[in-house]
This record gives sequence, C-alpha cells and structure tokens, in this order.
Amino acid sequence: MTSTGNKQGDSHTDDRPIVDTDLQALAREHPADVAEAIEGMTAAEGAQVLAALPAEAAADALEQMREEDAEQYVAELAPGSAASAIQEMAPDDAADLLAELPEERREEILAGLDAKDRAQLEKLMAYPSDSAGGIMSPEVTALTEDLTVSEAVNALRRIADESEQLYYTYVVDRDNRLVGVLSLRDLLVGRSTQSIRDIMISNLVSVPADMDREEVAALFAKYGYLALPVVDAGHRLLGIVTVDDVVDVIQDEATEDMHRMVGAGADEHVASPVSFVLRRRVPWLLVNLGTAFLASSVVGLFESTLHQLTALAVLLPIVAGQAGNTGLQSMAVMIRGIATGETRGLRLRRILAREIGIGIGTGVLIGLACALVCLIWRGDPWLAAVLGSAMVACMLMATICGALVPLLMQRLGFDPAQSASIILTTITDVAGFGIFLALGALLLKSRG
Repeated sequence: MTSTGNKQGDSHTDDRPIVDTDLQALAREHPADVAEAIEGMTAAEGAQVLAALPAEAAADALEQMREEDAEQYVAELAPGSAASAIQEMAPDDAADLLAELPEERREEILAGLDAKDRAQLEKLMAYPSDSAGGIMSPEVTALTEDLTVSEAVNALRRIADESEQLYYTYVVDRDNRLVGVLSLRDLLVGRSTQSIRDIMISNLVSVPADMDREEVAALFAKYGYLALPVVDAGHRLLGIVTVDDVVDVIQDEATEDMHRMVGAGADEHVASPVSFVLRRRVPWLLVNLGTAFLASSVVGLFESTLHQLTALAVLLPIVAGQAGNTGLQSMAVMIRGIATGETRGLRLRRILAREIGIGIGTGVLIGLACALVCLIWRGDPWLAAVLGSAMVACMLMATICGALVPLLMQRLGFDPAQSASIILTTITDVAGFGIFLALGALLLKSRG
C-alpha cells in the first residue's frame, strides 16, 4: 500500500492533534461528515485527529472513508490508537481494512486486540475478498429452535446492541445449522409459550461462503432481501451479508468493469501513484499500439486506391467512428447483461438474431444519411452508394461483434470486460477500413 501525506519511514503519530480542529464538535457530526473533513488533511494530520477522537467516533469515520484513505490514516496511527479504532469497527469493515495493510503493520495492530476479536478478524481475512465470506459480517442474530416465543423475545433484548441487524432473526439447531428465519411480526403476535420452530419460515435463501460476491449481489436483486445468511459446507451459520455491503460490491464491480473496458487497472484510483498507473496501463497501451499498426497495414494495402480517389481517405474516419460507437453500445449492454445474469438461459441464436436486426436497422438509417450528405457534398452518386453500403456492412459487423466479444471472453474464462473495447476497436477498425476501401477499389475498377 502506498500512502500520501507527510509520512516518514515507519513512524506513527502520537495523540497530540497538529491541526486546529474542534474535536468535540467534530465527534458530534455524522460519521460521513467527519470522514469528509479528515480526508481533506494530509496522512499525518488526519491520523492525529483520528487518534484524538473517541475510539468509536474514529471507527465510524474510518468506515465511511474511501478504502485507500482509511489505509493511509491507519498506517500513520500509533499501534494502540489503531487497535482501539479497529476494535470498534464492524468486523467485516475492519477485516477489509486490515487485509490491505502491510503484514508487519497488520500484526502490530492485531497484537493490540483481545484474543476473541483477533481470532474473529483473522477468520474473516482468510476468506477471498471477492467471496460471500469476504464481505459478510459475523454479527448475526441467531436463536436456537427449541426456544419459546417469550424466551426468544427476552434473548433478542439482551443481544440487540451486539447485532448487525434485527429485521431478520435466524433459527439454528444445536449444531448451529441454519434451519429457518423469524420475522419480528411473527414473534410479536405469537403465543408466549409457542415454540419458535412452529412459527419460523423454513424455506429460506442462504449463500455458501465461497460464492462469488457478484452472484450474491444478483440474489439480492432477484429477491429484494435486506440481508442473506452465509453458511459453510455443513450448512452451519457463519454470518450475514447485508444490502449495504452489496451496494459497495455493485459500485466496486462497476468501477472495475469501466476501467477494464479501456485497459486501465481495476484497482486504479485518482490518487494512485504514477508508477502504479504506468504498470497497469502501459501493457494494454502497447497492445492497442499493435492493433493500430494492424489497422494501418490494412489501409496500406489500398494505397493506390486512395491516391486515385482521395475522397475515400476523407471519409474513412466516418466509417470507423460509426462502426466503433455502434459496437461499444452493443458491448456495454451485453457486459451489463452478463453481470446482472440477464443472459443466463438465452440461446446464442436469439442473441445473434437481435443484434443482426439492430445492426441492419441502424446501418440502413445511418447509411442513408451518410450517402445523402456525401451526394450533396461530392455530387458523386457512386461514391455515396459506396459509403452507404460500407456503413450498413460495418455497423452490422460491429453490432454482432460488440455482443459476441464479451460472450466469447466469458466462455474462455476471462472477465468479459477485460479490455473488451480494445479488442472490439481492433475488429471494427480492421474490418471497417477493409470493407470501405475494398468497395472503393471496386468502384474505381468499374469506372475502368
């Protein structure tokens, strides 16, 4: 992890604030506002303000910060102050934060926690970050199935302050296997001596700890739940994933897909160091450079045609640009469809039929517009016909490729968004230039 600000070596801040901040007033603000105020400070300043705040207020602020900012402030804090704040954070957020710190720094902070909290965080950090276990909270409300309604209500009163949420109360057996879920309404209207086994819902949705977090997000979208229980291979209850965690997942995945589509690093941010950005971007820029030379070589094959009919060179960017934009539109819709599960169960034939219809429709409309403009501009009906025909062919090809490239990458086991725009641009440029110039060559040949 690389941090910014006035960090020097491995030194950590003491508890004396170095900025003119009304700490008591700041602690009373909403955690999001506290986080925003601290994020405008250097690493050393922000860390010392966090150290001077009550541990609970510091923890709330860290949970509201961007991950990279929280990392740099915690890296600056003295181990004792960092441990105090980490201990007050929600376990899932604390585990995510600790997992990004250098190992030596992470061990320093973990050493300052009590044994129970340390064991809990180490267990959470053992799950892959992109799995249900990696985003779950172990603070789950669970009751054993042999309790009565009266006993269950009393138990909920005792554990209310320790629970992540109370809108779902899960029911487990003596071996902690998930057997059902209770609603607060059912508890309130149930008879006090009635067993919760009799009023629980046994047909519930749960997710395995190793399920990919994107699949978890898709389940939330499908069922509209506020939380989902996470279980192990033996169906023992491990924790819950809440809807706020899924919102973070959706934002992260959308950002990663956007970056990958253009060859930028999925984990790149505005404040990322230049060296980090270069390592992520340059390889794909070199690939893009190679594809550009490939497209140029296609143009070179028709050099004599361009010498004889220079209007073709003027019109080339129009064909390539329209084909590229059309392909990107189809690709964006397809990548979203893959991410949200809309493409599951759809036959390739149906997808192709739809894209062919769209390609022909847009190609004819745009092709006619281009041909009309060309005819008015150049007064050459044959050149206008070449441009219009090339536009139809190129936009049809681009629409089909825009849908197929992400599907093919998924079938091959790659991320569908991984630099898909670079691959698509190569196809549309090479094929677009080739189609348009080949038709131009035929026009010259017909004129003899």
